[in-house]
Amino acid sequence: MWFHGLTGSSVVAAFALATGQAQADDVLFRREALWRIVNTQCVPASRAGNSPSPCLALNNDDEAGFVVLKDRVGVAQVLVIPTKQISGIESPDSRNAAAMKYWSAAWNARLYLFGYLQREIARDEVSLAVNSQHDRSQDQLHIHVDCIKPQVRDLLRKHVDEIGYSWGLLPFDVDGKKFNARRLDDPNLSHTNPIALISDELPGAASDMGAETIFVSGAKFGDGRGGFILLEDRAGRAPLDNAHAEDLQDHTCGVAH
Repeated sequence: MWFHGLTGSSVVAAFALATGQAQADDVLFRREALWRIVNTQCVPASRAGNSPSPCLALNNDDEAGFVVLKDRVGVAQVLVIPTKQISGIESPDSRNAAAMKYWSAAWNARLYLFGYLQREIARDEVSLAVNSQHDRSQDQLHIHVDCIKPQVRDLLRKHVDEIGYSWGLLPFDVDGKKFNARRLDDPNLSHTNPIALISDELPGAASDMGAETIFVSGAKFGDGRGGFILLEDRAGRAPLDNAHAEDLQDHTCGVAH
């Protein structure tokens, strides 16, 4: 038998080691689910000249290809996922110049959101989010595209013209947490990588990007410009805060009703 010559304690230790490895492998398998969908289903289907099912759409850009995928959670939530393997917000590839394309694609993916809702919603009712490395279920970069929580929309509407072009800690909580915020006048996110703004502009962020999370809300400012409000949180800024910007989204899309 395989345990011939082992003592009872050695058998127990070997079994525990094998069990622990199996559990670790299972966790890794589950955390790579999104990447497997993209890499083994959507991309091969597209290359074969077929619909990129189960993805809704696929862009084959060599530098920054991406797919749009309906999330299982939520009535309308979709995800924008790179076709390149990028672990998440901590990866340098998530903040390079080419990665701007993921954000413009995420904003454009609101059209799928409207389709599932069977109606358009206001610019400041659409939101994008990327969670921190500390509080996510998948190790493949993905941008959540979904409705904003009604109470968060109302709060940001009230203070929209108080938020400037430089990062600053908001004097009020958003959904019970402290966020840095800044205004962005890039109406389609075609010239901006919000993750790079955090890395480049917030002290200490670049050295620990895995602790960062970002929330992007569409906005209409008092001067008539359409743009965005960016909210940044960092794991550990407050007790029990793991930096999960998706918490500001409403997967039931209450703003649409």
